[in-house]
Amino acid sequence: MNRYVISIIKNLLILILILFSSQAFAQKCDCDLYYKWLKSTFERNDAGFKYILESKGQERYDRHNENISRKVSQETDLNKCTIILKEWLTFFRKFHIGLYPNAPDVKNRLTVSMDLKPKKSNEIDKLIKSMQNKLPSSIEGIWKTNNYEILINQERKNYVGYIVQSANQSWKKGDVKFTFSSNLGSGVYWAGDHSADTISKISFSGNKYLTLDDLTLEKATPFIKLEPQQAFKYKVKFATEPFIERLDEKTLYIKIPSFGLDQKAILDSLTNHWKSELTTTKNLIIDVRGNGGGADKTYNKLLPFTYTNPIHRNQLEFYSSEMNNKNWIELSKNKNLSTKEKLLFTDFANRLQANIGGFERIFKEDISIIKLDSVYRNPEKIAVITDKHTASAAEQFILDLKQSWKVKTFGNQTAGALDVANISTTESPDKKLTLVYSTSRFITIGKLVIDDVGILPDYYIDDKISEEAWVKFILDRMH
Repeated sequence: MNRYVISIIKNLLILILILFSSQAFAQKCDCDLYYKWLKSTFERNDAGFKYILESKGQERYDRHNENISRKVSQETDLNKCTIILKEWLTFFRKFHIGLYPNAPDVKNRLTVSMDLKPKKSNEIDKLIKSMQNKLPSSIEGIWKTNNYEILINQERKNYVGYIVQSANQSWKKGDVKFTFSSNLGSGVYWAGDHSADTISKISFSGNKYLTLDDLTLEKATPFIKLEPQQAFKYKVKFATEPFIERLDEKTLYIKIPSFGLDQKAILDSLTNHWKSELTTTKNLIIDVRGNGGGADKTYNKLLPFTYTNPIHRNQLEFYSSEMNNKNWIELSKNKNLSTKEKLLFTDFANRLQANIGGFERIFKEDISIIKLDSVYRNPEKIAVITDKHTASAAEQFILDLKQSWKVKTFGNQTAGALDVANISTTESPDKKLTLVYSTSRFITIGKLVIDDVGILPDYYIDDKISEEAWVKFILDRMH
């Protein structure tokens, strides 16, 4: 038998194995039943549902439902059903919404099919020692993220990432965290809950940074030292924590990748440490490109440096439903609350319960006002950089700062993810799907529209200028 015939037979066997595997692991489901659960749960609990129904109209909604109903009636595979149900959700908005499979067997299925197995602790220790001798240009090495230390080893035509250390207790030393092809084409990543997802965009920059879709890893071993200008460029692009750097005698630069609560202590410490220089330097650039939000309180310590006059914030109103109200009832019973907080939240929970299907505000005023005691002379000019990934609390940050006479915004339109927020989750009755929905909306909804629209910058930076050159573009205009 010649090599050509052998090759054909091998390829046929592989194809048969793939087809058999996909059929064996396909999860049967009643998609119509999932659709009914999703539709009724979302309609009863989401704070943005009524607004979209009013703005788009019942007729358009009915047509959308009819289209989805036809699709779900013919679908029996859970993965394909989930895609259809996500399509149903797109009628409402892009952000603070979602549907995700919980399927616990996904990790094991993919691991077995790709012949990936965890390594023992002593095997990882041997690999760690060998990483010291890798070339700087190699992807092989030890890499770090906020929560993980990962060893990347090349195995045949793939790179495999093994856990060395993890802040997540469900991940152990030697577990496979991800794998991707040696040509950086695609791969598979296992999230914190061990659910699997494909990696479609991979890049390796400066021999020091590796990005797998939205995840950024920094090489720790072998150590790579970059030239100052190059180091700043990559730090701006790949930073996972806020930092402040002096650009010249007249300008300070602050990068804030996230307003997550885990970033608050870091940002507070930075502003305290740099207070003297912040209040004696003429120009300040605040970069919130890629900042997907978090919590308003994270940036409170930064506000005094940008403040010129009282900051007006529109109030939130929360949608009342039996499911939504459970969280407020539980909060009102928290033993760690002060007497004042307990009275406030008990009153709010009672008002919600008395108004099922309606909206209630924690505070009854339309607007909350932030007043500070003083205005710093410096910085005199403040530039805030935004892009299409600036979202949620980062957009509230923009709205707060734009009320200062010192502030101008530069870059691109923001994401548009603010009007309907405060997400909550709930599982399908069989625990196989998780729905993400929102419980609050701004009282200005329909008047000051940000969701799916975004906030326009004062100075738009067009595509002819690379994002790496945006800081220089702004500097040239500040001096």
